[in-house]
Amino acid sequence: MKDKQSDQVKRYHSIKFKLIIAIVIVQFLSSTSRKYYQLPHSTIKGNINLCFVLAHSK
Repeated sequence: MKDKQSDQVKRYHSIKFKLIIAIVIVQFLSSTSRKYYQLPHSTIKGNINLCFVLAHSK
């Protein structure tokens, strides 16, 4: 029972960690793209969606 709980905690932390990395990547991409490329908003939105997909697929 305790092992199962610790596994869930580990999985939760790994998802949280991936999500934080994804958010950092999105922030970086959106700030750099606005500065250098003036990319449309849909591209930034696509990056956010891609990061969420990567974060949720293990």
